[in-house]
Amino acid sequence: MSNLEHLQSLADEFNARARADGRYLEQDFWDIPSQPGSILDSPMTPESRERVARLRAQIAELNADAVEKSNPTVQGILPDVGTDFQEVQGESTKR
Repeated sequence: MSNLEHLQSLADEFNARARADGRYLEQDFWDIPSQPGSILDSPMTPESRERVARLRAQIAELNADAVEKSNPTVQGILPDVGTDFQEVQGESTKR
């Protein structure tokens, strides 16, 4: 039995025991809301608030860059359409 198979069998056994006890929530652990008084429910400090704000700003910037790269603007690709269109339109009426 490989190490991965062994770990999977342990996870399956743990989940089966949790289902039998009625504790299996069928959610990822990070999706489970925190409970009041939990050891993981710690108060925010000024430093942690600043770090969270910096990380959120960084994530927003990365998301904006990703959207910009996935949807390039026409202005950067095509020449100025207003004057060129008038010139082309004038040429087409001359024919």
